[in-house]
Amino acid sequence: AVSRATASRNLDEVRAALKLAKEAKLSKHEMQSLEDILDELQGAMERVWRQVRELLQAAIQGGTTIPQVEEALAQAREAALPDDDIDVARAREICAKRKEALKMLDRAISEKELIRALDRASNLGMETYPEFIDARKQFDMKREKNKRNQHLEQARKDLEKAIQKGKKEPLERAIRQAKVLDMDPLEMFFKLAQTKLKEIMATHIARLCKKVELGLREGTLDKTRLDHMSEAKDELVSSLKTAKSLHVQEVDLKELERLRKLVHNVVEDLKGSIRVFCRVRPLSGKEKAAGEMDIVKQTSPMTLEVKEARQTVEGKSKRDVHRFTFDAVFTPGTQE
Repeated sequence: AVSRATASRNLDEVRAALKLAKEAKLSKHEMQSLEDILDELQGAMERVWRQVRELLQAAIQGGTTIPQVEEALAQAREAALPDDDIDVARAREICAKRKEALKMLDRAISEKELIRALDRASNLGMETYPEFIDARKQFDMKREKNKRNQHLEQARKDLEKAIQKGKKEPLERAIRQAKVLDMDPLEMFFKLAQTKLKEIMATHIARLCKKVELGLREGTLDKTRLDHMSEAKDELVSSLKTAKSLHVQEVDLKELERLRKLVHNVVEDLKGSIRVFCRVRPLSGKEKAAGEMDIVKQTSPMTLEVKEARQTVEGKSKRDVHRFTFDAVFTPGTQE
């Protein structure tokens, strides 16, 4: 037995042979030989176990995957590390908990379930797992959607209240918020609010034009006071902007636009500003015959767009749009 154990250098065989040798009361020399081999084998085993424990401890840290933990456990079994070893037990526990956390992430449907599953996975150091990242994205999307739905519901209530009040300012605020939220223009309260505001704006614009016209004629709107004229201009511009956002026909805004120009010019004179006007000429017969195209478009009484065709570095055709603002823009057929 001693010879076999010495030749095999198997730890269990050496231990068994040493036990038999003690019982047989072999010589001290023969016993020492076995004890030296036993010490050598136990030292080697301790070094292997130490390395395996380091692997296990690293595997149960945050960020490691389940296969990495399982690989460390496999190496522990191969090294014959006892099943009741504390690091082996912890690794098995972590592995089982992470597997269960993945199942929770997969089964989670409601926001509450998803929060619970994400918290559990996070506590187990699984933030880098693809399943965790996907679930987190899903959670963020659901929360954002719920948040948007809450805002939309509040916007609908604000629109309904504004319609009931029938006042310009509340309707403008409610409609502006609905647009910020990109509410469907076909929604009932959105459509009703815009229709109501359009009706109110028609009356408001008529009264505003009458007030400004009368003020200029009777002197209650002092043309020598910059503050008076600026205030009138701001009110005219604001009303014009609101009317256009409601798609009021240009023909119904002619008087408002005329007064805006008039007041704007008075303000610019009071400021001592140099005013710049733009007149767009029509294409000549020669240009038309050559196939030239009109590249200028008036977008408002004070602005126009110029389309410029050019070649990109890749050789593709591209059309850039340049916008210019003047004190007034006159297109072919309009009177100064």
